[in-house]
Amino acid sequence: MENGELKIAAKNVGEFTVYVLSGELVVSTILELKNLFLNDLKYGRIYAACDLKGVTFIDSAGVGLISNMNKKVNAEKGHFVLFNVPPPIKESLDKTGLSEIISIVKNEKEFSDNFIL
Repeated sequence: MENGELKIAAKNVGEFTVYVLSGELVVSTILELKNLFLNDLKYGRIYAACDLKGVTFIDSAGVGLISNMNKKVNAEKGHFVLFNVPPPIKESLDKTGLSEIISIVKNEKEFSDNFIL
């Protein structure tokens, strides 16, 4: 994978759409994820999660997208979860205060155990 690239795989897990991300979540890569998410939201998919295990870098645009995804889902009375968050990415979320308002769990098992019916 080249610098400045983001790979996205979307899958349904229970009521959730899980976006499995790998690469850089930065200004030049977020448009596809944003469009996928907004399209899912338009069709009533108000439960969303991001598996960040493969994310190597996040900038302010990536943090902003995560914040907006959380706000939009919450406005629809849904739920937004992050899991498999690498320590450097978690540090970026901590610095912005997002880790205080977004559900973050350790891994996919914890996600399934706590959020999937």
